[in-house]
Amino acid sequence: MNKVIPNLIIIGAMKSGTSSLHNYLNLHPNIQMSTLKELDFFILEKNWNQGLDWYSNQFPINKEVKIFGESSPNYTKHHLFAGIPQRMASISPDAKLIYILRDPINRILSHYFHQFVDHQEQRSLIDALQDDKNNNYINTSRYYFQIDKFLSTYKIDQILFLTLEELDKNRNQTLQKIFNFLGVDSSFEHPAFNKTYHRSSAKRRLTDLGYSISKLPSGLRFCNLFPTVFQSKVGYPVVDEQLLIYLKSILSEDVEKLRCLTGLSFLDWSL
Repeated sequence: MNKVIPNLIIIGAMKSGTSSLHNYLNLHPNIQMSTLKELDFFILEKNWNQGLDWYSNQFPINKEVKIFGESSPNYTKHHLFAGIPQRMASISPDAKLIYILRDPINRILSHYFHQFVDHQEQRSLIDALQDDKNNNYINTSRYYFQIDKFLSTYKIDQILFLTLEELDKNRNQTLQKIFNFLGVDSSFEHPAFNKTYHRSSAKRRLTDLGYSISKLPSGLRFCNLFPTVFQSKVGYPVVDEQLLIYLKSILSEDVEKLRCLTGLSFLDWSL
């Protein structure tokens, strides 16, 4: 049996609509996205050692399918995981890549909020962003810095740049653009294109006691039965003017390089 090697890879960015995009594309009759999202196969520290058979088995064979794809936002975290473009090109050099982006500052806020709710981040927003030298939040929003690592192994016309803003505002037109890029029927529409995934600005966070209990067998289920006891509401982080100026000063050069590379204006962004 022939191995299925994906010819579409959504490489990021984290908290920029990759889950929604993965699900939209999977609705198309000629596109088969991996059953599990975020395979992280090309990351040495994660699933590279699982081997090609493991990777191939994530894609059920369907003779009608023209495009097999996966979505792993960690592929554009070069500051954490090196060598991804080279491993990717060694397996699927002709793949088409999609890099979906978001206003860099809004993406940072969503990233921080996600980590804070999951108890992976205990610091305040200001403290978490204070060190800009290998800062995970900031570097993940340096989109030119990230995509530049792929340009030695993939041609620029193999990469489609999108934004979460255009996917939200012009959903059907944006999906048509993607379908044209992939060479599948661009007239395809589906009622589920109106759905969004994994987005919320109001969430509940486990209390310290709840988090400790959640680590026990069936602990999380127990905590979810008593949300008023083991969970608390948390508000979405707010950027004050001083922090906004600081982030713009750090990110503006990268955004300008991205504009020059792609020819896109990113007018919906704050910098």
